[in-house]
Amino acid sequence: MSPPEYTAFTSPIQIEKLVLTAWGKLGPKTDAEPHALICHALDTYAAAEALYEVFLGPEIRRELEEGLSPLANQGLDPEEARQQVRAWIFLLCALHDLGKLSPAFQALRKDRARVHIPEEFHRSLEGDWRKARHERVTAVHLETWLGKRGAPWSARYNIIDALGGHHGWLPHPKQTRQAAAQAHNLGDERWERARHLFIELVAGAVGLAPYTEGWRETHLSPAAAVGLAGLTMVSDWTASDETTLKGESYPRRSSLSVDELPGYLDSARTWIHTNLGRVNWVPWEPPADTSFGSLFPKEKGARPLQQAVSQLLEGVSGPGILVAQAPTGEGKTKAGLLASTILAARLRRAGAYLASPNRSLARDVHAQANDLLDRAGSGLRSHLLYAKDPHDPDSDPTLLETLAPRDVCPEDHEIRKWALKTFHINRGIIFPFGTGTIDQLLKAAIRGKSVTMRLSAVSNKVLLLDEVHSYNAHMSAFLEVLLWWCGRMGVPVVMLSATLTDAQRTKLVNSWRNGARVRQGLRPEWVEIPSQSGDPWKLTWAEPSDIPQVQPVKLSEDNPLRTIEWEPVPNDPQEIAGQVLDRLGEGGCAAVIRNTKNGARDVFEALEHQLEARGWNGTATLLHLTGDRTYQRRRRENEATLNELRGPESVQRENAGAERVIAVGTQVLEHGVDVDFDFMVTDPAPVDHLCQRLGRLHRHRGRSRPAPVAEPRVLIIRGNTPGTFPPGSAIIYARSLLLATEGLLSERSSIALPHDLPELVRRAYEDHSSLPVEYGRRVASAELERRIRIDREWTGAQTRRIERLVDGDRINQLTHDAHSSRGTRD
Repeated sequence: MSPPEYTAFTSPIQIEKLVLTAWGKLGPKTDAEPHALICHALDTYAAAEALYEVFLGPEIRRELEEGLSPLANQGLDPEEARQQVRAWIFLLCALHDLGKLSPAFQALRKDRARVHIPEEFHRSLEGDWRKARHERVTAVHLETWLGKRGAPWSARYNIIDALGGHHGWLPHPKQTRQAAAQAHNLGDERWERARHLFIELVAGAVGLAPYTEGWRETHLSPAAAVGLAGLTMVSDWTASDETTLKGESYPRRSSLSVDELPGYLDSARTWIHTNLGRVNWVPWEPPADTSFGSLFPKEKGARPLQQAVSQLLEGVSGPGILVAQAPTGEGKTKAGLLASTILAARLRRAGAYLASPNRSLARDVHAQANDLLDRAGSGLRSHLLYAKDPHDPDSDPTLLETLAPRDVCPEDHEIRKWALKTFHINRGIIFPFGTGTIDQLLKAAIRGKSVTMRLSAVSNKVLLLDEVHSYNAHMSAFLEVLLWWCGRMGVPVVMLSATLTDAQRTKLVNSWRNGARVRQGLRPEWVEIPSQSGDPWKLTWAEPSDIPQVQPVKLSEDNPLRTIEWEPVPNDPQEIAGQVLDRLGEGGCAAVIRNTKNGARDVFEALEHQLEARGWNGTATLLHLTGDRTYQRRRRENEATLNELRGPESVQRENAGAERVIAVGTQVLEHGVDVDFDFMVTDPAPVDHLCQRLGRLHRHRGRSRPAPVAEPRVLIIRGNTPGTFPPGSAIIYARSLLLATEGLLSERSSIALPHDLPELVRRAYEDHSSLPVEYGRRVASAELERRIRIDREWTGAQTRRIERLVDGDRINQLTHDAHSSRGTRD
């Protein structure tokens, strides 16, 4: 079918009527009254205005405002000029759906369009053509419009990418050219005039003159463009809230006059303010008193690590990266929360994201964060973020009712589903305060959909990363580039670890510093951080231009120094069960930690059988804790029981030592579990992981222990012959590290914690020449396999992670050759 013919002339009045009546939203019901496109633009303006200082960090805001400062009118005082530049930023967000003012989009619902737009445009809706995606039409028109204004390349193309990518994918130049070539989808010159007028009317409604000569002097850095893209996306989602479309909290408008636009904007501001308040989307305001005693009044006092954090950060005036290296039991999590609060208060950040290696630790930190918020009198709640599944008890369907951007892209049902799902799943990143697993945070480092939203969302937060030593090479590759972007965006970062090597610390700190140096216009550099070999426990604080500070940390008197004897035990579930029960004849608490769920299940079943055979069923508590998602609720109940029986609060409980408690699990018992075991059986693991597990033995001072378990002891499960390991162990962990750990243990019958830990980690990872001769050769051979595996993981991550962008780069590189964001864990 040939394209319809158009009339040669259309009056400006009809063009204006088209602009004021074209539909932008229809809502969930097919017979619903449409919401005018120009109204949605003003809704989005109001949302961007309200979210600007909540969502975007101060460094991103500064670069946006400096880059667009030539747009301000001459003769304004600095504050008036600043507010006008901000209005330009919000206007750009409002123009994201400009491409909906095209026949291709309006024809999606001809029945509704014909009712409202002028009759002489009806023929434009007819024809047999391939529809053009409206965000690409936005990119096409803005490229022409900005070009006519004389906007330089660095501003023009990054604005096109930011606004044309408001559905997650930043437009490739080829896609923009293809959309521009589909002239019939864009409409004739009348539609082009209508889009020009749309910009004029929206600008006029907010008090701006779009045809300023200042466009020729504008500039937009990649970091500023990322912020504009992220702000546009969340503002669009907020303005597309289902309650607006239903008309319950705001009346829908299918059309309005030019004179009504400013009044409509005021109403939109009121609605946006109400909606954001309804979901508590407001900045975190840390308490004025950020001392440890004020934040954690139930604690007896600050431990040396926590005292050192307060002292080190006392004079901080700009963003930096803090690394806390301290053994298990020194209060690292509370030290991290303390550091995050101090940095947020001093640097005026609107929130924090607290990342943990696994769900169990994430839930524990989540609870501590909410306690901290409550004590500080904050109305905010921490949003929990990790991969959901149908069996996850933390999945709350009622949360979908809080804010529901359901009508985001009428052309594509999958994008509508994506927007709703992405918004709710990522509340922990998008909203001011969140806790969750590290893999969810690392999605901000993967070339993929909505990466600009994720990067923007962390720009106004303090990031707290726990157990950073536990990330494999694949995850570390993403972490390094994310830290570079954090430095580039001025995001303060706190990292916690018990076994991070000095080489790892140096690499991570330099990643952050070099991103920050780009922000300050300095050349990248690599600095060697003093190892302080005589002081393995330390704090490191690094800023962009200064030499990193390293401060030794003393150990707490509350963290007992203990010597743990070890013995081998065969990989026989019945033998393991018998050994455990023999030790608990007079009571006590034992842990069995297996590397696989099958191994844990076998021992659990053997214990059930032997408890029954001994007639102890009524006198022992047997708990099963694994990472199996099918049994999430049961596991959490068991975790709560274990914490009640053997957590810190149970130390003084009467008859606590006489109870028989046995916890069987996997690595969930390794990280972040503040419980005390009298006796332990464990699969072999690299020495840093092994010592993490042993840190749960005789953890709390003052606990009464039966005589058979009065001294800390661990049985380490061995393979049938030296150098062999229980099934699955050499898959989960590198064989070279298992062999190195076995070699280190062969030299000794005990481990003194935490004294021996740094030296053991150094020898296992960095100095294989110090291992016993019979192990050195086998470790060297296996180490080659580990290096190949690391190179493979690293290479795989490099092909998927985002680029480090500098001035002159286009942000559309962030989604080119895009990948699923699910692959942050190898």
